Amino acid sequence: MESWRAKVILAGLDIGTNTFRLLVARMTPAGRIEELYSEQKIIRLGEGLGIKGHLQLKSMGRAIDALKAFHAVLNRYPVDEVVAVATSAVREAANGPEFVKAIWKETGIQVEVISPEEEARRTLLGVLFGFPKIPQSFLVMDIGGGSTEFMWGNTQGFRGTMSTDLGVVRLTERYLTSPVVSRDEMNALMEFIQGRLEGVRKTLSTSLPGGFRPAQLVGTAGTITTLASIDQGLRVYDPQRIHLHRLSLETVRRIIKELSVRTPLERLSIPGLEKGREDLILPGSLILLLTLQTLDLTEVVVSEYGLREGILADYYQKRLKKEARE
Repeated sequence: MESWRAKVILAGLDIGTNTFRLLVARMTPAGRIEELYSEQKIIRLGEGLGIKGHLQLKSMGRAIDALKAFHAVLNRYPVDEVVAVATSAVREAANGPEFVKAIWKETGIQVEVISPEEEARRTLLGVLFGFPKIPQSFLVMDIGGGSTEFMWGNTQGFRGTMSTDLGVVRLTERYLTSPVVSRDEMNALMEFIQGRLEGVRKTLSTSLPGGFRPAQLVGTAGTITTLASIDQGLRVYDPQRIHLHRLSLETVRRIIKELSVRTPLERLSIPGLEKGREDLILPGSLILLLTLQTLDLTEVVVSEYGLREGILADYYQKRLKKEARE
């Protein structure tokens, strides 16, 4: 078993509604993640899903091409296991099962479609891997293309999770149809987000005797890491400068003000904003802003770690338990 622990190399693949993320890493005997290769591609798999109810041919084509490229990368490493999961878009699409079969046929990658609860559990596992010390009490939010997950807990353990339909692709297609966002569009979008967040607030207030109030909000995934990049004016993305960066409520407000008066094309001139997120960054930023305001919090700590790290940590821990039983 010690030999397996010392040598195991795993690949984690997060097939999201907007972004696909690949991580190839060596798992150390102490259970840490040593990155060997990391890449992400903005695919927009969920484009049109909220309107038509199924994955579109063009988006599935982009997805298969990206996964073929990832597969070529995997061939360069002595990977012991590829752990691939799909989330909101594939989970909700009427043709999701057919798409999973197509991935297997075209790439040989076996994909597990995970529930919102399992997505939240593995995301939280990944986020906590990246913290030197677990906060006294915490709320983790994962703003995705098709949904936003909330997970909370404290030093005693995991306490609860809630999934909402606050996905940035979904919200952009539904509410932001003008090149420059109108006041009516902004108000309607904010009203919808606020309604969902009231549900989160009520759930937190009843999740423990006396309610649950997090000492720390932690944010993961593309919207929040992009905001951290914008805040620092990074022309080249630097994970080490993103991880554990703190975004204040006032900073988020300032960035939203700048985003809201520009067209998506004009936003691309903002240092730190990745191409492919220019139309999605505003609804994602509003989800964060309204979460801070609704829960009366003043800042969010940014995590570079998330679902793909949780995928690997989860597999590694389960494998160790299996080895111990045999």
